[in-house]
This record gives sequence, structure tokens and C-alpha cells, in this order.
Amino acid sequence: MLLSVCCMLSSAKAQLVLNPQQKLMITNIMESFTENSEGGIDYSDLQTQLEYMMIHKLNLNKATYMDLTQLVFLGSTKINAIIRHRIKYGPLLNIYELQAVEDLDEQSIALLVNFVTVTETEMSDHEKLFDMIKKGKHELILLQEQELQQRKGYRVTDETANRYLGNAYRQVARYRFAYNKRLVFGYSAEKDMGELYGKTPLNFFDFNSFHLLYRGKGVIKNIAIGDFQANMGKGLTFGSGMATRKSAMVLNGGSFYETFRPYRSVNESGFLRGAAVVLEHKHAQLSMFASVTKISATLNYDSLLDAGTISAISLTGLHRTPTEIAKRNNSRQYIAGLNLAYIQNSYKAGLIYVVSKFDADKGANTKPYALFEKPEKLLQNTGVYGQALIKNVMVYGELSASSNKALAGFVEALIPLHTTADFLILYRNYSPSYLTVFANAFSEYGNCRNEQGIYMALALKPLNFLQINMYADIFNSPWLRYLVNAPSAGQEYLVNIQYNLSKTLQFEGRYKYEQKPRNVTEGNSKTDYPLNRQRQLIRLQLLYQINKNLTFKTRFEQVFFDKPFAATQSGTLFFEDVHVKTLRSKLSITMRMAWFDIYSFDARVYATENDVLYNYAIPQYQNQGWRMYILLNYKLTKKLDVYFKYAQTTYSNTNTIGSSLETINGNTLQEVKVQLRVLL
Repeated sequence: MLLSVCCMLSSAKAQLVLNPQQKLMITNIMESFTENSEGGIDYSDLQTQLEYMMIHKLNLNKATYMDLTQLVFLGSTKINAIIRHRIKYGPLLNIYELQAVEDLDEQSIALLVNFVTVTETEMSDHEKLFDMIKKGKHELILLQEQELQQRKGYRVTDETANRYLGNAYRQVARYRFAYNKRLVFGYSAEKDMGELYGKTPLNFFDFNSFHLLYRGKGVIKNIAIGDFQANMGKGLTFGSGMATRKSAMVLNGGSFYETFRPYRSVNESGFLRGAAVVLEHKHAQLSMFASVTKISATLNYDSLLDAGTISAISLTGLHRTPTEIAKRNNSRQYIAGLNLAYIQNSYKAGLIYVVSKFDADKGANTKPYALFEKPEKLLQNTGVYGQALIKNVMVYGELSASSNKALAGFVEALIPLHTTADFLILYRNYSPSYLTVFANAFSEYGNCRNEQGIYMALALKPLNFLQINMYADIFNSPWLRYLVNAPSAGQEYLVNIQYNLSKTLQFEGRYKYEQKPRNVTEGNSKTDYPLNRQRQLIRLQLLYQINKNLTFKTRFEQVFFDKPFAATQSGTLFFEDVHVKTLRSKLSITMRMAWFDIYSFDARVYATENDVLYNYAIPQYQNQGWRMYILLNYKLTKKLDVYFKYAQTTYSNTNTIGSSLETINGNTLQEVKVQLRVLL
């Protein structure tokens, strides 16, 4: 079975469009990585990275340890196994040799062969710039999204009122050019629902972004211009983009991005705008960047000083009302940094220095929980990090200091216990006063501040058809937090069992428990004090592939939420997914019918959805009702395909949806997306 899969994939050359099976595979990887997370987090960057790597495959005989970490499903044990095999036996002769790599199981190989090759790419690494431009591939994507029900913000006609000034369409345009991995250029533009069109071609869309990335083979390793993401070390001193989070991939405790990568999302915050370069000579590497980004902020003007102070920064990217438009891009953020590293195989050590400031002073938060978060006019961060393979144990660590002399650090070790068992332990200690402009290291609360904890994970594969993943995370905050008016502690546990009953039938069961403190007010008391709240989740899922053209997924999920002085709250979600591939694979159809009964916000459930290309959806299920969607992808020609998604949510226990300007009169919300993709 595996040999036939390898043969099929290795014969596919010059692939430009993912087939339905590959799209489903990426969806499953993303779901395993994100399903513990809540909505509002932009995962499109990671999804786009996986899609890009599936088309532009890594040469397994030349890929470095850092290259392979971008494949989030591998983990350090499997990466080291590949490198050891390559050192001991030389370059892999063909893709089938993966079956001989120690510590690589059949499931990992089945995923890996979609992203790697063992042959040279058809394009030379020594092409001139003009030849790269001539031989590169072009992609154009146009998306329109709208809701069929009208929200209150569009119904307000009073010119003096706060209302949405634009139409109810969300529109996105993307253009991408790529020559292998060496030269990448892209432009993305977006107008959100309710936003106005600009009056000139350059600002016709509310948000515009472009990126240019060149990967060299000499001293100049990378050059990035325009909008990009940066990840230095393990992301504690500086790391932009999505943070490392707990997930069913329990051994994934580290970063999985290259140092600089193009910014391909249309999320309007959390990226860098400027230039970056990576220089490399033998084992030494120097990475440098400089960025100036516009931000939308609330400014408090001081007439005596004739200056404004930033009291809040908006991260929504929405500029629909006069109030939101007044804040649009009214401040700037300056960031520069460098990373000096020594790299040899799986060994790495480095020094990081980053400096950042705003063009206006940032006002101090006077709340008690923010006592130690005093803003620095010129924030400086210095960090040291390293990773080493000691016998068969992979050790990582990073220690960082901010200019207010606060420290933050973590250390982790991945220990292979047996060919069927891997253990990871991670200790973190982040000071309450540690400040950094961007960080994406492992953290419970996401800001790498005011946190101590120990995370332990165990991945077992006692049988070829059985995978057991589990983790325990015990953490505390030595100082107050938002809505927690005292030092506090929490804990979280997860057990996930995946049982392959056959090659076409897979069962998955999950139990998750978390306990965290939150302020409560008892009786007529005016003083809030924290008490523990408990949340438990039970999931049962069955994935059944009848044949290569028809797949079913059934999920039942139950949430129990307990808080002091209240009855247990519960939430139930049940859905059925159907994935169909028809008409000689030209048409693929994904459908879902979901029923939910969740009266409490605290018992809410998130479930990932399939979406149009380069979009990722994690809707929140709350209240009581039904949600269905259908996603169609039809390949009109070899270079033209179209996506269509229709979703409808109907509530049985409410007659209005949303609040304030987002209010809809009625119990039904219908959403439509149409996307056109052209390969040139």
C-alpha cells in the first residue's frame, strides 16, 4: 500500500495544483495542530506554508534540520532519524528508502512523501534573474465574500451616527509569482465588510501588502523586501506570526518557521514591513532586519506637551465606522534586529538583539495586574539560545532579557524512550515584568510574561495501528492577571487516542481537562477574588474512507464547565462531514451538517472547517441550532479553477444574532464565498 502511494506521488512532476486528497491531508494536519485553539487566531500563514511545500518539495538529500522543522508533523526524533540515516548510508536513492529509516513509521512516511523528493529540481540553482522571471509560475486569486442578512451597521442612515460607511462585501485579491523556491513575489489586497473603497488605484483596497523573497546559494542566503515574518531562535526574544500552542501534536513544543518568510496573510497586524537579509559562510549565519509598520491606535493628545500618547492599539484591521477610520494607520512602529548563529547539522547556538519603539509614547496601563508592565520608550531585547543533540536526546533552550532588566527563559528536552515512545519535558519561567514586542515561544497565555510552568508530553505507538498522545501542563502566575486579582495557578491535561481499525477506517477519542482561576463576586460583595473554574472535553470521531473518491467523518463532542456558585454548564456538538471527488477529479465537494446545543459562552466549542484556498475557518458554536456548509472546487481547465462555499447557521433559541452594529434581526445567518484561481 505504502509503496504504491510513494510511486504515485514521486511520479507527479511540476505539480502546480493540489489534488483533493492532498487538500484533505493538509486540512487534517492543520486540524490536529489547531483544534485545541480558539477562534480569532490567524492560521493561514502555516497553512499556506504547508501548501507551498507540497508543491515545491524539499530535497531530502539536501534539507537541513531547520528545513525539516517546517513540517510540523515530523518532530525532532523523526528529523534526527532522517539525518542519521543520511550520514550513515549516504544520499537516499529513491523515495522508497524512507521505509528503511529507523523511527519512521508508516503514517509519518505517508505524510512525508507529499512534501519531499530525493532528486534535483528541474530548475537550476544558477539561473540568472531574467531567466528566473521568464521561467517562473504565476498565480492570481480573486475572492468575494458576503452575508445574505443585513447587519444593523448597514441599516443606520443618520449621517451623524456611528455606522458602516462601506458595502457589505469582503473582497480579496492575491497575485503570486514563484521560481522554484529561489525567487518569490506576491501582492495581497483586502477590503473587509463595511469598509470603503479608496479613491486611487494604490489605496483602492483598505489593506495592501507585497513581498519579495530571494533564496541564494552563496554567502547571501536570503533577502526579503516588503512584508515578512521573522523568527529568531525559539521565538522568546523575538518571533512574529503564530505562536507555538498546545495541540494533539503533543511533541511540537518548538518553532517551525524559517528565519524570514514572506507574509502571505491578509491579517492587518503582526507582520514586519521593511527589509531583511541572511548571510551565511560555512557554519556561521548572520540575520538582520529593519521594519517600519503603520498601526491603528487610540491617541490621547496632551496640549501642554503638544504630543499624543498611545493608550490602545487596534489589531482587528477593521476600518468601517468614522471612529475606526479616525484611528487608521495613525502611528508607526519601528523595529530592527540581528541574529548571529552557529549552525552545524542539528546543533545550533545564537545571539539575538532587537530594538523597537513607537513614534509616540505608549501610555502605562494603571490596572493592578499591569503594575510591572511599564512601557519602555526604546525597548531592547537581548537573548541567547541553543539546541544540541546529546546522544539521542535533543535539548533546546533560550534566555532573554528586556531593557528593564527582566528575564525570561525556557529549556526543553525531547527524549526517545523506545522506538515506540517519545517523551518531551519543557520548563518555562517568564518574569511578570518581561517585555517584548513580538514573541511566539511556548506559553499558556500567549504573551510570554508572568508565567512559570512545566509541560510534559508522551507519544506512544505500541502497535502500528494505535497512536496514543498525551500531555500534562502545570503552570502558575506569580503576579496578577487580567480578571485574576491574585497570584494563581492552573493545570491542563490531554489524552488523544487514534486507532486505525483498517486502512480505510480510523477512530479517534480525546479527553481534555483544564483548571484555571477567574475572578468571581459572591453575593453582595463588591470585591472580586479568583477561584478555580474547570472545563472538560470529550471527543469521539470516526473517519471512514469508502474509496478514493468518498470519505465520511463523524464527530461527537461534549464540554462540561464548572464554576463556583453555579450549576455545571454543558455544550454538545455533533456533525457529519462528507468529502466527494467526482467527474474525473475535476469536482470535489465537502459538506457538513452540524447540530449544537450550547447555552453557555463558557461551554462554547470550536471546530475547524474546510474553506476556499488560502483561507482557514474555526467558527464558534454557541446557543442552540444547526450549521451546514457546502464547499465546491471545480477545475475548469488545467490553469483555471473556481471555489464556492455556502454556509448557513440557524438558531432555535434566539431571534437576534450579534450585538451593537453587528446585530441581525432574525435567527439565520447565511454566508457565501466565491473564489477564482488562475495559473498563468
